[in-house]
Formats: sequence, C-alpha cells, structure tokens
Amino acid sequence: MSSNLLSSGLSLFLIAGLAGCSGTSPVQPQPSITVSLTAPTTTVQAGRSVQLTASVSNASNTTVIWEVNGISGGNSTLGTITTSGLYTAPLEQPNPATVVVLAAAAADTSASAVVNFTIGPPVAVAITPKAVTVLTGSTFAFTSTVDNASDKSVSWFVNGIKGGNSTFGTISILGLYTAPPTSPASSTVSVTAVSNTDPDRSDTASVTIAFPPAIVVSVTPSNSALQTGTSEQFSATVVNASTTAVIWKVAGVTGGDGTVGHISASGFYSAPSVVPDPATVVISAVSQADQTVSGTATVTLSLAPPPVSVTVSPKTANVQVGRTQQFNATVDHASDTSVSWQVNDVPGGNSTVGTISNLGVYTGPSAVPTPSTVQIKAVSNQDSSMSDLASVTIQPDISVSVTPSTTNLILGQSQQFTANVSNSSNQSVTWSIAGANCSGAGCGVITTGGNYTAPGSIPTPNPFVTVTATSSVNPSVFGVATVKITPVPTPTVQISGASHVALNTQYIYTATVSLDLMNQGVTWSLVCLQDSEGIPDCANIDDSGTHGDNDMDNFTLAPNTSNIALTIVLQTPNPTDTGEKFLLRLTATSVATGSDGTHGIATIDISAP
Repeated sequence: MSSNLLSSGLSLFLIAGLAGCSGTSPVQPQPSITVSLTAPTTTVQAGRSVQLTASVSNASNTTVIWEVNGISGGNSTLGTITTSGLYTAPLEQPNPATVVVLAAAAADTSASAVVNFTIGPPVAVAITPKAVTVLTGSTFAFTSTVDNASDKSVSWFVNGIKGGNSTFGTISILGLYTAPPTSPASSTVSVTAVSNTDPDRSDTASVTIAFPPAIVVSVTPSNSALQTGTSEQFSATVVNASTTAVIWKVAGVTGGDGTVGHISASGFYSAPSVVPDPATVVISAVSQADQTVSGTATVTLSLAPPPVSVTVSPKTANVQVGRTQQFNATVDHASDTSVSWQVNDVPGGNSTVGTISNLGVYTGPSAVPTPSTVQIKAVSNQDSSMSDLASVTIQPDISVSVTPSTTNLILGQSQQFTANVSNSSNQSVTWSIAGANCSGAGCGVITTGGNYTAPGSIPTPNPFVTVTATSSVNPSVFGVATVKITPVPTPTVQISGASHVALNTQYIYTATVSLDLMNQGVTWSLVCLQDSEGIPDCANIDDSGTHGDNDMDNFTLAPNTSNIALTIVLQTPNPTDTGEKFLLRLTATSVATGSDGTHGIATIDISAP
C-alpha cells in the first residue's frame, strides 16, 4: 500500500508543477502534510492489544490508513490493527518477532509514521493434575503455573462458574477444590484456571466426582479361646474411612466390665476372673468415622487351671571348685514339665559362675568367683514367667587329714582316729583299712566312727596297716594314717594295799594290770610265809574266818577281778597264841599274757598283827 500511496503523491506533485508554469498568476505553495505516531510501549505480548495514536498536520482530512508490515489492517500472523489504531498482537509469537505498524495520512499517503513492535511470547497457564477423581465431600488441591507474565495469579472456575457452587463443587482462590456432598447429574466437572494477566489464557482439568466406597472394619484374631485371668491383643483394620480409629467394646459395653472382661483403647483384652454366662463374648471395633460400621471377634472363655509352679531342690548347696551338684526341678500344673537351667541368669551358665546341664547337673567353676554365691534358676519351658531359684556357694577344694597320722599298736589294741574335712561343712567320711601283707580282718577292724582295733596276729613281713578316711562329699579326696602292729609285751601288775594289818579287820587290795587289752583282770593267791616261830604253816590263822581249821588256805579270786577284800582272823580255840605274829604274801597274776605266753605277776608281803 505504501507504494500506491507514494505514486499518488508523485502524480499530485507533478500536476501542481504544470499549473505553476501557465501564464496565470502564481499559486502559493502549501505546507507539507505530516503524520506523527505515538504508542505507550514498543513491546506487546502475543495476543495482547495496544492503542496507538496518530496525528495528521496540515491537512483538512486527518484520517490515517493503518498497515502492519505493509498489510493494510494486518493479519492473524502479524497482528491486526483497527481504523482507530488498536493494535492486537498475534496469538503466537511471529518469526521474526518484530513487526512494523505504519500510519499514513489519507490526504497524502506519502506522509506517514511508523512504530516497531517486539512481540513477546504469550501468557501460558497450566493446571496440575489434568484429571483427578475426588470423593463426594472430599477436597483436592490443584496447582497452577503461569509463564510469561509478571502476575502469576489466576482465577478459578468450576464448570465456567467462578469459584464454583454447591452443585458442582467449590474452589478457593488457592485452587482447593471441594466436591459437593452428592454427585451432580454428570459426575465429571471441569476446573479452569484463567490468567489474571491475560484472561484469554487458561487451562482446564477434569474432575470425576465419586461416592466413597463403604467403610469396612475387620478384627484380628476373629476367634479366640482364652482362660480366665489371661489376656490377648486384638487389632482392627479400617479401610475406606477418613480415620482408622475405632471404639472397642465387649458385649456391647465400651471398654467392657468385670463380668465379660475389659478391653483397652488399643484393643488389649483382659479376660474376667470368672467364666461368664454365656461363656462366649463378642469383641467389637466400631469405626469412629461411621459408628454404624463395626467389626467383631468372638472369645470363648474357660476356667484357667492352677498356674504353673516350679520347685528346685536342694535350695542351697556348697560345691567345691570343679565339683558337681545335682539339682532337680519339679513342675506342677503343666503338660510340659521340662525346664531350662540358668546360672546367674545365663542359660547353661559359663566358665566364671559354673555350668549346668539340661539335666540339672551343676559343675562349679575352676576358681571361686566373686561373690562366691551364685543362683541356679529353673525356668518352665511351658511358661517362661514361672521359675524357682537355688543358691550355691562355691568353696575351695576340700582336703582330708587323719589324726593321729602315725601310731604303734600292739595286737588287739584299739585307737580312735578322727578325720577333718577342710573347706566343707560336710565332715562325714568313710573309713577303710588295708595292708601290704594282710586283708580283711587280718588287717584289723575299724568302725564307721573311726575306732580301729589291731588284728590278732602281726602281718608279716610288713607289719604296717594304712587307715584311710574318704570324703563323702568327694570320694576322690581322702586322708591316711599309718599303724605299725607290734607284739603284745608281758603285762605288768601292781598291787596297792596295806603291808601291815590288824587281826579281824577287813582290808582292800587292788591290782592294776597294764596291757590288759581284754580287761581280763588277775587271779589272787595268799600264802603264809612263816609265823612268829618261823614255822610256815601259820597255824591258827584263817583267811576267811569261817573254815574253822588251823591251816592257811590259798585262794584265787575269779578273773576280771582286780580288787580283793582280805580279813585276817585269829582262831579263838588257841588263846595261848594271842601274841603270835605272822608274815603273809598276797600274789596277783594277770590273766592276760604277752605274745610269748608270759603272765604278769605282783606280790605284796603283809605282816599281821
């Protein structure tokens, strides 16, 4: 168009020049027509409009003709401009992005002015997500993104209604969509975000409104058998609800009671102490989101048997290092009567506190621990909460000593031996004897109390016998004593009593026999050595006072008798002998003999009166 305008002007200019060469009077030159053009900006965003103002000077016709890149009125690619100068950029950025808007005077199209516009990229709006399903009464947050605009805000519409309504759902200025309580006739609605910078720019998402699925509550375990006084943990699973919280009930009673049992807010059920009637109760988990919906479980209650009990024996024990002690566990009221053994709470124990086998055999450690007392525990395998304890004191290893450690005994002689068991409260021992050249009774005999009696004959050629005391606590520990068996020497006899006696008076004489192992005593004899006349018949003396004769009788007391009562009596038929004196000899002979068969003898001479 500008070339057309330029040709017309040139023609007009040429016509005006010819007229001036005529013979008529000269025409005065007219001022040149000028066009001025103003625009508020030289940058226009695609799809946006800008108002231009054109002024024509020196012409009665101030109308202008508008062109965009030489195209009258422009087009959709470069943008359009109205006769009033309103330029609207194309919807998409052209290439190149610069366009020229020209305003030419209608009176003289050679008179014009131009503005160069840079077309910016269009405003772009995007919604995330593009499609979503929202349950009735529920909410969903949409997000919008606005590019190529300083103002990032948008206006939200539901089905073309700004902010929506109760039928199709509402949406906040921040994009939070709230579905209606019931689904509309068409379950799908549109959510649109419109740029506040360019209302022609928007994006739309699709929302499907759905009814929520039914709430379902299930309880685990669904069936249970419990005994009175016991407990069980129940759990509830809630699906399709805004909250998974439940209200627990027993037989319709929130939290239960003492008759049917109690249940906590976490579903922990505690059975009652007495079986109710009926014995089956119902556990309910009621949805807090909809209390018309619940899940149930049944519990069948029965009377609990007596609780398991464990008894360990012995309760206390002293065990030497490295030694063993058998413990036994009795488990009552259990089908499984087995136990697990521990030492100081260590299953099976260890080398420090001692070990214990599955059968309860405890073995002490090799050294006394600190403290020296450890605990033995038997734990029921049926009910690990039930156990019993015993205590063991670990002691140093024992030793046995025998007193006397050596002695000499004659045949048949006895000796009391004693044994001391160190580091043990149990002092009991077992006594035994043995010899290199004897066996059985040939070595002698020893009582359970340690009283040893030498044999009746000497073991030959080795006359030694070993006396052994063996610990009852640990039969591997013993002490010994050595006994040398010697021949029996000839017994010795001593007589005590008066050496001068009066007539008709009783005197007591005592014989003491050494080495009288069998306590056989002595035999007594009394003889008259001489009278005052030197005659050894001691006439007129009667040893018993009853014989009535004039002879002195010899007499012997029975064996085992060590005392004798002797009375010297003057015979009354011989008054002429009253001044006569006598010498008597009292003899005590041991019944026992030495190994060579010799008896022991003692005498005492007695003068009378």
